[in-house]
Amino acid sequence: MVGRKKFIVPLVCAVIILAVGCSYYFYSRSVGKTKQEGAVKKQTKEKEKVTQDKKSSNNKELKKTNVIEIKSEDVPVNKDKIQKIHAQFKDGICWIQSAIDENGIILGATQFDINNVQKLLLYDIENKKSEFLYNTEPKWSIGQAKMNSSYIIWEETIPQDSEFTPTRVKFMDRKTRKVTKLYENMKYGMYDSFIDLCLSDKAAYWSMTYHENDKANLCIMKYDPATDKITKFKDTATEPDTNGKDFYYIAPESVASQRDTIFKENLSTGSQNKIETEIQPAKISVSGNDFVFSGIINDDTAKVSSKSLYFNKNNKVYEIYSSNKEDAFDFPEFNGKFIGWGGTDKLRLFSVDNNKTYILTDKFANYTDVKMSKNYAIWNGPVIEDDNEAQKDAVKRGMYDSYIYILDLNDVK
Repeated sequence: MVGRKKFIVPLVCAVIILAVGCSYYFYSRSVGKTKQEGAVKKQTKEKEKVTQDKKSSNNKELKKTNVIEIKSEDVPVNKDKIQKIHAQFKDGICWIQSAIDENGIILGATQFDINNVQKLLLYDIENKKSEFLYNTEPKWSIGQAKMNSSYIIWEETIPQDSEFTPTRVKFMDRKTRKVTKLYENMKYGMYDSFIDLCLSDKAAYWSMTYHENDKANLCIMKYDPATDKITKFKDTATEPDTNGKDFYYIAPESVASQRDTIFKENLSTGSQNKIETEIQPAKISVSGNDFVFSGIINDDTAKVSSKSLYFNKNNKVYEIYSSNKEDAFDFPEFNGKFIGWGGTDKLRLFSVDNNKTYILTDKFANYTDVKMSKNYAIWNGPVIEDDNEAQKDAVKRGMYDSYIYILDLNDVK
């Protein structure tokens, strides 16, 4: 399996002006920021390139023989159904989204304040009220985060101009607000710092790198809030996701294999199935009994690798989108009815029911990703549309000044 840096790769300089030019998203994979934003998004792009290059080299004999291609129609989404909020408080502090729950509560994080501290927050889109949950230690930057009705899990890093990236994973019980530090890496380099996060109603999971006998290994860890215990859940595995009943992850097909595949394990019985996708999987997103994954396949005629998005339903694989090398889409999200993903040119939302691809925006699509829950899709865009002026402003404040766009998915017909 590819030695991965969390789908966020080598950390760029913590110098804000470099980070500003890299991205709009906290992350990632993930929640981006300027000092924070650029580091995480650039990491993501570079890590995925490393992943794609290695995976495509192992993929030369793969053919999409059993993949059903869906001819999707691109349609604009009704702009009147999109709600827009200015993600800035009265004191001028900006914030950015990282997740949304089915009740319309957004999880986000602020820019650094004068004390170099960030805040984790909840924003209720119905009553337009914010609640601060947690303050970081100085210089620690909130990155990717996940949330469900019970828990929040997030990653923290210290972006800096070196090959070393201190990394933490933290967990919060939404009811009690108790925060638990699940993981901390203060010793190894940035390539050991890539984390994938996952939540269920009963546990939290994260993938990480550990060192044994001077060798780096991948694994998935598990935290049980009921017992307050942390255990190694899966060795040589990454990209955890779950529907609560089954646990999905990516791992080598066999001990000797250079090719990864998707595995599904029943959390009650422990029974395990290897899911034959034919395509080398990169990232997965699960909802119910179905899942979405991005995959890489080598085109021998063009001698290049292309990245595509696939939907696995009832054990059949459907290709819903294929990109070229220039369209660096990533982070697909799936809520059972819709699949959302960002890219270089457009932000897209695919309907499983009618096979239509709704274009959420064709402006600044490379700055953001789609975050979804059962009822909502959210993304962000710049308040200042002139790129140079936006970067100047971001350098001053340490984060882009953003609008957050909210779409009630029940309005998408």
